[in-house]
Amino acid sequence: MSSGAETTPPGVLRCGHAGFSSPEWRKGVFFPHGLKKDQEFFHYANRYPTCEMNTSFYGIPRESTIQGWAKQATGRSFQYAIKVPKSVTHESQLEDPGDTIRFLWKRLAPLRKVGALGPLLFQLPPRFARSLDKLQQLALVLHELDDKEHLRVAFEFRHPSWFRADVYAVLRANNWALVLSSHPDLPWVEELTADWTYIRFHGIRLLHEDNYTDDELTTFTTRIKRWLADGKDVFAYFQFDKGSTGLNNAATLITQVTGKAPKPQAPAKGTLMSFFGKRKRDSPPPSAVPDDGADDIASSSSSSTQPIALDGDDDNDDADTNPSPTKRHKPLSAAPVVIDLSPEPAPALDPGA
Repeated sequence: MSSGAETTPPGVLRCGHAGFSSPEWRKGVFFPHGLKKDQEFFHYANRYPTCEMNTSFYGIPRESTIQGWAKQATGRSFQYAIKVPKSVTHESQLEDPGDTIRFLWKRLAPLRKVGALGPLLFQLPPRFARSLDKLQQLALVLHELDDKEHLRVAFEFRHPSWFRADVYAVLRANNWALVLSSHPDLPWVEELTADWTYIRFHGIRLLHEDNYTDDELTTFTTRIKRWLADGKDVFAYFQFDKGSTGLNNAATLITQVTGKAPKPQAPAKGTLMSFFGKRKRDSPPPSAVPDDGADDIASSSSSSTQPIALDGDDDNDDADTNPSPTKRHKPLSAAPVVIDLSPEPAPALDPGA
């Protein structure tokens, strides 16, 4: 029986790309020649333990699509970060988001059931200025959801008025993460507001068409190693549109952090079910818009791929590669915590800095 103070277990790095399939990755670029579309998820997931789903930004995916994502992730330690629909973030700008958020959360139940649900990403548009009232309204909605131990929430702000102490205080009180954004037209704001963190790589010189050099990535991996050592899980996603640059950058980042490159793992036997070519969706929630993310929809099966732990333990070490949400992630409090601080001047952030 051991004695002494408990040590904080290292955090887990989940690094991947926006989406798990793209026409840009075919014909030998990333996917081998002749690989069928219903095998593309498995080729991706055997190398990267997460992806950010942008399909949901255009509308809540149909139930059969979510079930397919859950089925193909079953038996793996794979998680999907889900981008909240633009009807919530861009069109209504967080005004009365309850119906759509509740519908989305219910729709994501299959992912929660198999442990494949990553963070919910709220990306707010550049024209949407700071509103503590709307954050408080959203807190009330999120705290009404069931199964909250699976809920992680991240915010990517684009208007400079959000980057201030009172906003950070609300994020911290609710254990919501401020997205750390590497963007050619926006400043890097490094403020950790949760017991985990979320990074989006948009490029340094060109938006979504850039290539991070090894030295440039090292500036991020130094930080990531420190956060992992402090017990923080890290989700990191590259947002590139052309070729396999983003995938290559993700692999380099994983190698720099762990000392080993992501390696493919043989998928377990399972039944494949393709969701390509079927676009019909169940009845949409209020304000939902059509789903146009065909390339993000793939087949279903099971296998074993693992997230990466800082200490470099064996990939099959359950203590590091299959963290329970309650162990790794501080659950939300029973009631939403909102803070009303006295106004202070917003910082003058130069978008071109």
